Amino acid sequence: MLYTVASQSYIGGRARNEDRVSVSSRNDAVLMVLAGGLGGHDGPDIASQGLIDAMTQSFERTPTENLADPVAFLQLAIKYAHSVIRHRAAKNKLPPHVPKTTCVACLIIDGIAWWAHAGDSRLYLYRDGRMAYRTEDHSNDSTRDIESDTISRYVGGRSQPDVTIGPKVRLEHNDMILLCSDGAWRNIESADVMKHIEPELPQNGLNKLLRALELRNQEPSDNLSAIALCWGVEYASKNNIREEQMDLLKGAVPEPIITPDNTPTEPEYAENSKSQKQTLESFDSMIAELENFVDKFEKSR
Repeated sequence: MLYTVASQSYIGGRARNEDRVSVSSRNDAVLMVLAGGLGGHDGPDIASQGLIDAMTQSFERTPTENLADPVAFLQLAIKYAHSVIRHRAAKNKLPPHVPKTTCVACLIIDGIAWWAHAGDSRLYLYRDGRMAYRTEDHSNDSTRDIESDTISRYVGGRSQPDVTIGPKVRLEHNDMILLCSDGAWRNIESADVMKHIEPELPQNGLNKLLRALELRNQEPSDNLSAIALCWGVEYASKNNIREEQMDLLKGAVPEPIITPDNTPTEPEYAENSKSQKQTLESFDSMIAELENFVDKFEKSR
């Protein structure tokens, strides 16, 4: 699995940085996670750091065979992160339901990408020099094109997180996946990404991109965070596979974005299959063990 990856987070014009980013890899899998703590609530950095720590821990501890069900992994790892955030809130003498964070996570296994998100942190997929896909924000204003304070989904809070699962996509040579917090995507254009980020050495370009966006944002700029992964393996796939992928990535004009109506949100396996049930039971057991670990750890401190 050949790729280059870069991550960066800038404070912008804020008093502190409430964004967090993480990239983890093992064997033929890589997990990218970006969290943006929700301002206007106490403990946004507690929430964003808790999400990053929990998802990284889940990725590192999950048996390899369970990663074969990426959708279940993403859903349950985010569920575990929700529990960790509530525990850390209580430890910091905050009501457990107060700290909240947005989340966007992408898991790549053997050249196939899956992603999940809650809130207005975004994932973009660039193919053939253009934007082929981006996630739709979870906001009470579904038509918005700019940042809004009204976020309808998040991790943390009173209820279990309600995440959207993106389509399964086989990556092609020179594809780029970009995860962005709202401060980074607010004034971003596809031309900016293509201009700054070079696949062979993305870190310098990502730094320049975020600095350029910071200057473009209305002062004071929000925190700006991003992860860029450039895929470098050329698959000898059959024509019908490529056609299926391009059909999957078709969307509305002027930008080819998948809309909620045509975005597949269910995995391709049958929900009532025996193998899926066994996988979910295994994940539930893992999450229970991790939550028990958190309980014991917090009580011992």
